Amino acid sequence: MQCQKELVPNSTDQFGSDMLSLALNNNDLTGEFPKFLQRSSRLMFLDLSYNRLFGGLPEWLPQKVPKLKILRVRSNMFSGHIPKSLTSLNGLHYLDIAHNNITGSIPWSLSNLKAMMTVVSQDTGDYIYEESIPVITKDQKRDYTFVIYQLLVVLDLSSNSFEGQIPEEITLLIGLTNLNLSNNQFTGAIPNKIGDLRQLDSLDLSFNEFSGAIPPSLSALTYLSHLNLSYNNLSGAI
Repeated sequence: MQCQKELVPNSTDQFGSDMLSLALNNNDLTGEFPKFLQRSSRLMFLDLSYNRLFGGLPEWLPQKVPKLKILRVRSNMFSGHIPKSLTSLNGLHYLDIAHNNITGSIPWSLSNLKAMMTVVSQDTGDYIYEESIPVITKDQKRDYTFVIYQLLVVLDLSSNSFEGQIPEEITLLIGLTNLNLSNNQFTGAIPNKIGDLRQLDSLDLSFNEFSGAIPPSLSALTYLSHLNLSYNNLSGAI
């Protein structure tokens, strides 16, 4: 019987308790979502992307890691649904779970992510530390280095197995600057109020099964520099 090794040895019950930032991305790590993070109540930045982690995303994140603001788990083998408890992370404004095996529909409660409902001010004085984050947007990978409270507001659910319609409530996340739902199995119409997301710089809904007309409200997205609606079943006039 093959034994699985933990991501970080449990040599002490205090390990991780003082961490603000943890980056384990671009390795060959295996196993489930690391349980030692249940001790990381101060953690704000977590990047586990580009590994071979599997299993479900844990329900305990809001309770054990309540200050989490950035969560990147893209390009792993996570499965199951988006935990409903995730929407209790009031400070979360960067969620990237792209390129996994997540299924089901987008929970309407995702609109409860309070930090995504707020337009980020560049004048905030809550500077903690700087971090470099690679962002996949506009079909390119870019490295952004910025103070943690001067962030892009990102929701990236691309390249999973989501299905069903996009809940209209997603248009309440008016702080979003990047929304990527591409390469899934979404159906129905693009929400009529998509134009309420006026901070959007990048919107990618390609490679789904959306139908109906392109919402006229898209014309309200004056900051938009990247729009991809290709490979759907859209109809009507442009």
